[in-house]
Amino acid sequence: MVFIIRLLIFLILTPQVFASFDSLFIRIEEHSADKDKLEFILQELKQKTSGEDVVNQVLIAELGLSIAEENPADTSIFFLSFRLANLWKAINNHPNTEKYEGYALAVARRFKDPVRESKVLRHIGEVKRVQGKFSEAITVLHNARAVSAAAGDTEGYIRSENRLAAVYFEKTIHFSLYGRGTPDSSADIYFNKKANVRIYRNDADSLMANARRSMEGAALLQNTPLMLSSLNIIASWKSFLTEYEEASRLFEDGIRLARSVNSVSSLVEFLRNASGNYAKSGRYALAINMIIESDALVNPDSGGVYTHETAFRLADYYEMAGDKEKALEYLKIAYSQFRETSKNPVATDIMNSRIEMEIERNRERILYEKNKTLFVIITFAGILFTALLVLWLSIRQRNQLKRLNQDLQEQNLLTKKQHQEAEAANKAKDKLFSIVAHDLKSPIWGVTAYTEILMKEHQHMEEAEKQEALSRIHASMNKINKMLKDLLEWASLQLGKIKPNPEEYIFLETALGAIKVSEDNIRAKQISVYNNISSDFTVYADRSALSSVMHNLVSNAVKFTPPQGAILLSAEEVGDFLKVSVKNTGDGIKNLPEGVTYIENSLPSTPGTKGETGTGLGLIFCRDMIELNEGKLWAENEPGSSATFCFTLPVKKPREK
Repeated sequence: MVFIIRLLIFLILTPQVFASFDSLFIRIEEHSADKDKLEFILQELKQKTSGEDVVNQVLIAELGLSIAEENPADTSIFFLSFRLANLWKAINNHPNTEKYEGYALAVARRFKDPVRESKVLRHIGEVKRVQGKFSEAITVLHNARAVSAAAGDTEGYIRSENRLAAVYFEKTIHFSLYGRGTPDSSADIYFNKKANVRIYRNDADSLMANARRSMEGAALLQNTPLMLSSLNIIASWKSFLTEYEEASRLFEDGIRLARSVNSVSSLVEFLRNASGNYAKSGRYALAINMIIESDALVNPDSGGVYTHETAFRLADYYEMAGDKEKALEYLKIAYSQFRETSKNPVATDIMNSRIEMEIERNRERILYEKNKTLFVIITFAGILFTALLVLWLSIRQRNQLKRLNQDLQEQNLLTKKQHQEAEAANKAKDKLFSIVAHDLKSPIWGVTAYTEILMKEHQHMEEAEKQEALSRIHASMNKINKMLKDLLEWASLQLGKIKPNPEEYIFLETALGAIKVSEDNIRAKQISVYNNISSDFTVYADRSALSSVMHNLVSNAVKFTPPQGAILLSAEEVGDFLKVSVKNTGDGIKNLPEGVTYIENSLPSTPGTKGETGTGLGLIFCRDMIELNEGKLWAENEPGSSATFCFTLPVKKPREK
């Protein structure tokens, strides 16, 4: 959207751009993939200079940058942003220049590329110089030089030195010419000549140090253009400081070097600057010869007719030499050339009238073209806005349908999972009730049989026989009571009637309580119990629920431990949990596989070493109670050797989220 807005602004400001950009845009759109579009744009830009076809370059560079930004790792982002900075500089749009300079600098730093970073800083310094912000330019260029120095970038260091020297030179000339009336705001504080001399000398020192370092580096790199630039700065500065002999020597060195590499532009610049230096030092013949030679290089086909600029210089030099006649002669030539360039007054008046008519005609044509272009732009913008609105609505509707479809799929999966869980629970419930019914049948049948015998035969039975029958009835009723208790606890847990009330307390108390409850059975089977649980261990759990769990596990251990066997209770802290183990010797648990096993919803009842029976509900109840208290329960079975039941519980109250 930002690119579209910029495009509209450009089209309003530049009516002729529309047709040429439209053609270029069609060529770009011939490439379907963004990667191919970007490559085409980069090729187009690399074929042009920063001052050529600026508007179209800005438009396609903006488009290329919007594509490249989709991939932050794309190195062409730097090229595009730096090119945009140069393009905006070419048309003196300083806000946009600074914007893209900042962008390019951030990209160079993101890629950790000191060479490019120094390059951008030099560009920023140059823009500041053009704006007359000399102090800011000097600060930025010092940073550029430091970046190049740290990276070992010799060429970048030298270029930064050259720029610094040029800024110092221009800044000092600025102060010298304008004094305290200079437009440069930083000069307003220098209200007297002494202050101006002081800043003059300070800048001179910096300039000479920078320029000399630049010369040394350029010589090291054998970079002739850099050497010529540095030499010209130093020589001009020496001439400005009235050190004419030293300046003359440097200018002559520059002239010889420019001739040796056949650099006409550098030679012309050195000849003109050297002529001024010789004139100020009183060597007028040399000054005249050099300005004439420079004119011949600029206008080789002039036939000895000087440009008005050369003629004005010759007039000045002859006047300085005291030859008034020659000075007047060349002054006339200068004015003649100037008038020839601008034509005679009558012709000038006629031309001015024609120019005014043409300007008015062009103004009307431009206004018409602007209105026409504006109409096209508004129409195009309306169509584009409508298309974008339709696209946005369709994308929004598609996303809504996608979300609804996703929610429906998630709901189906949840329903399917709940259905599967319900089926599994029903199967487990049916199996449990089948086990309970089977295990209850035997003790109830025993009670029925013995009560029937007592009812029919009690008159003929001896007292000992009656006591034995009553003992068997009592044992059967205890079994029935135990089974019903387990069933009721499991049912209550399944219905959600049991709510945990966790607290932090010492676990050893619960372990000792479980051993105490099973003490009679332990003594009867002569089992050795080893309790290795430290009194330092704490748990965060429901005290009553944990007591039931430990009672079940210790009772099971006693049940499956052979006479004169052993039971080991141990505990250890594992992270934020306490791991508790109840291990017994014997043959393991026949109905559980070897290794680690998590307790399922149904377990077959297994008789103990002395025929003790159960429902299998105890372990299921233990598992659910442990999970209700944020823990886990599992068995580690070793058939023929031992069985171990383990569980974990939090040591402390978990932090509230």
